[in-house]
Amino acid sequence: MSPETLGPAGVSRPKPIASDSTPFGNPPGTLVGRFAGFLMALMNAPQNRMMVELLEVRPHDQVLEIGFGPGTALKMLAERASAGFVAGIELSDEMIRAATRHNRDAIQRGRLELKRGTVSAIPYDDNRFDKVCTANTIYFWPEPERDAAEIRRVMRPGGTLVVCFRCEPPEGKRPTRSLPPYPVAAVVETMEHAGFSDVRAEVRKVPLVMSASVVARKA
Repeated sequence: MSPETLGPAGVSRPKPIASDSTPFGNPPGTLVGRFAGFLMALMNAPQNRMMVELLEVRPHDQVLEIGFGPGTALKMLAERASAGFVAGIELSDEMIRAATRHNRDAIQRGRLELKRGTVSAIPYDDNRFDKVCTANTIYFWPEPERDAAEIRRVMRPGGTLVVCFRCEPPEGKRPTRSLPPYPVAAVVETMEHAGFSDVRAEVRKVPLVMSASVVARKA
């Protein structure tokens, strides 16, 4: 079991994982990093579909994905924001290269932009995006409340955030080894403390994992 800490309202949650301590946090530019990217594309696909569905992207939306990995969700987002714009930030240079290859057409047409960045310092102006999403990154957020507030900073009033992650597996089932389960209540607490409203959670059994998405709105 991962070491735990308490949120501002006393909800227990795992301590942040250092991104460089696992190839899934910051895949290196080696065979290990490329294999981690392949696994993320395969294992995260059901969660990415859930995340994109709940985000409810409209054609003219301005959308940001945080920690896009190999870029599979970016492609879905760009297809839905057909007259809008999609941006992605990512810590790993190897994943930026992979996502660039997978989304070359949208990038060349100026409809998709990829930048190196982190959730703690998003390289975009205030009130820039209608929709923001992230899958399986909350484990690595250094200061969850501050990082959630940084996401809120770049969102437009009325904008929607979807945070997708692996939650507790059904009774009798073991969690996956790659990432620990994250308590749904802890994510809800984080979003509310950061100033989001209409915070709700949805949990689904998807292939391989129990997936949770916390949906929040910037009032």
